[in-house]
This record gives sequence, structure tokens and C-alpha cells, in this order.
Amino acid sequence: MEHRVRLLLSKSFKTLQAVDYNEIRYLMTNAPGERVAVCETAIPEDSPWEHVKEHVYPPLCRYLRGKRFDPTNPRVVVAVFYGDSCHLIHGPDFMQTYREIERLDPPDFKALVGSWLNPA
Repeated sequence: MEHRVRLLLSKSFKTLQAVDYNEIRYLMTNAPGERVAVCETAIPEDSPWEHVKEHVYPPLCRYLRGKRFDPTNPRVVVAVFYGDSCHLIHGPDFMQTYREIERLDPPDFKALVGSWLNPA
């Protein structure tokens, strides 16, 4: 596994077998108290960071905006499928990891996300 992909997946607060995901998602989204929003993405095994950077983050940001979440700091759980595992990562941690890997400050990241949301 590419080290930057490993870094991203290391941010998970829970890792589970992918076959158990639907049950866990149901429990998270139906628990008493504050509702949890979950969005899903997949990273093909052995994908380089460049694939994740180009094919995971931009579509996820467009999806989040469509659901009225701030794509730069989404208050969601991102379920990342990798192989037969599912890694649950808090949305802010998911985005912060991109910023760390790419060495972007908040204004530069916001501008990058803006380019994904409004491509020329």
C-alpha cells in the first residue's frame, strides 16, 4: 500500500470488514441523539496517491456540496472501502489529511476545492 494512502486510512476511528458495513452504518445513522451522515467512497487496492487525489476527492467534494455540507470541513463520516475492509474516517480528518499530504494551507485548499466544484 502506498504510504500516503496508508496515512489516509490510518486516520480511521474504526476499521471493519466490508461485509459488516451495512449493519454498522444502520446503527450509526439510527442511534438516538445526533444524526450521523455517512458518505461512501472506494480506493482500489494498490492505487497510488495520485489516483486518490484525482478520482476520490473531487467527486466526493461535489457530492458533499450537493448534500449541503461544507466540502472543506464536512461534518460527516466517510466510509472508505479498501480491499475487503472499510475504514470510517471523520470528514474533517479526511480533508485535513489531504491538506497535510499536499502541504496546503486552508485558503489554498479552499481554492482547490472551489476548482473541483466549478471546473472551467
